[in-house]
Amino acid sequence: MEIILKNYIIFSVVYDGHNKLCKIIKNPFIKRRRCIYDTENKVRYITEIQKNRNSISNEYNYNYQIIKKTPQESMVVGTAELVHENNVSNDFMFRPPFVNKMEINLFSEKKVIYIFLNRNGSCVLKNEKGIIIGNINKQLLKGYRVEYLERINVYELCAIFILSRYLDEENDFIIV
Repeated sequence: MEIILKNYIIFSVVYDGHNKLCKIIKNPFIKRRRCIYDTENKVRYITEIQKNRNSISNEYNYNYQIIKKTPQESMVVGTAELVHENNVSNDFMFRPPFVNKMEINLFSEKKVIYIFLNRNGSCVLKNEKGIIIGNINKQLLKGYRVEYLERINVYELCAIFILSRYLDEENDFIIV
């Protein structure tokens, strides 16, 4: 499956080449939530970042969730975790570690997907055996191309794309 995402200020439109498949909308009030709408403007999936505090170490960690929305209920169909690598260089006195890997557990598909982030913002998707099953590449004019080799729901593929953007944002350097 191959989809193209065109980015606008607070939303993205997803195409399969010619046809509009869905929209991804960033909530301006809740920055940690993005909603995936179908062509009839009904929310189908939600991706969310939840901030949790460890009571023992008093540190914060983040829980990434994929939530399937139906008229009757909301159900968590996947979770994701960041995988921190120890890649601190000796060239700098202080350099935060580069987070370049995320592990996604899709309960509905009973599979694990790994997102590997490159420095240019593109991503490679691998399964639990380490076989490449897709990639995410930036397009020239405000967009992305997502290619996925296995069979998957388009809304779940959009959720994987959103999680890849969360992973990319983890490496933003904040200057105060």
